[in-house]
Amino acid sequence: MHTLKKFVKYYAPYRTVFFLDLICAAIISLVDLAFPQILRSLTKTLFTEDPSQILGALLPIGLALLVMYIIQTFCKYYVSYQGHMMGAHMERDMRQKLFDHYERLSFSYYDQNIGVYGVAYTGVESADNYDQIYQSDLLGWTGSIGYNEPLAWFSSVYQAEQTSTVQAAGFYATDADTYYDIYLVENFEGIEDMDRRVLLQSGYIEDKGYYTIPLRNQQIVEGGERFAVIVQIYTKGSSHPVAIEYASNELTSAADITDGESYMSYNGNLWSHMETASACNACLKVYTDDAE
Repeated sequence: MHTLKKFVKYYAPYRTVFFLDLICAAIISLVDLAFPQILRSLTKTLFTEDPSQILGALLPIGLALLVMYIIQTFCKYYVSYQGHMMGAHMERDMRQKLFDHYERLSFSYYDQNIGVYGVAYTGVESADNYDQIYQSDLLGWTGSIGYNEPLAWFSSVYQAEQTSTVQAAGFYATDADTYYDIYLVENFEGIEDMDRRVLLQSGYIEDKGYYTIPLRNQQIVEGGERFAVIVQIYTKGSSHPVAIEYASNELTSAADITDGESYMSYNGNLWSHMETASACNACLKVYTDDAE
């Protein structure tokens, strides 16, 4: 009953329209009932009289029925148009009142939803703190891959534009509790050269996200030289710890896997070409500074 009373209040601004709508609806029903009753009565009375008497009464009877039909038509128009508009206006009023109510609620009402899909930047760096960036995952992390275990190896191969110092590597921790080792292979010619890797950095990442890792053991690559950066990653509880770029749906259909050269391994010894085997690029960036 309380809900009904609250609902009835929305009729108040439209009382006139509401009662006229009811009257018109009643007239429509009465006319619909009157037509067959009138014809039934005429059949038993007037139509049993003399033909001349019947013909003389047809015109006023027809006019009366026509007037009734015209009145019913106007009533139907009023019900279908004004009645519908009244309902639309009431719906608008309800939504406006609900919106006003939401605006007056305190922040504590919304606190339970804050941060569910939030993004935090905890280590923002200058956009020009490195001279060069090598990357092939322009769309970023669109999927994950692995060997159904927390450990995997992945690598990206680039060609140095000029003699440079490898300063940092950037990749995604696809979940919390991630350990990593970063390696470099100079003068890379093929996957058989992966065994010549040199350790540059080891570390631990507490939270999920993208990280740029400054390297303690910095190496120099010559201009025109092909080099490979390798990451051994271990993400606790994950079965697909490697972030990749690939065309997973319509939103990522623009992913271009032909602009990179990436490899993947489950043990660091046997490697597969990711673009050929899995139609994807590894999300692994390399940052360099020009050598002095």
